[in-house]
Amino acid sequence: ARAGLLPGDIITGIDDERITTVGDLRRLLRAREPGTAITLRWVRIGQNNQAAQRTARVTLIEAEQ
Repeated sequence: ARAGLLPGDIITGIDDERITTVGDLRRLLRAREPGTAITLRWVRIGQNNQAAQRTARVTLIEAEQ
């Protein structure tokens, strides 16, 4: 939520790498340390089924256990 993601948003990339599966997302996140800044890309389907590309520069934090 801190990056602006909402339920239903589809993450499509981290930095210059494309994400097409949950496995891609996990692999790319695990390869980066907490404190690393990344560019996160996602798609949001809005009213009238219009898709909007979004990006945000975010800093990764340690996952809560």
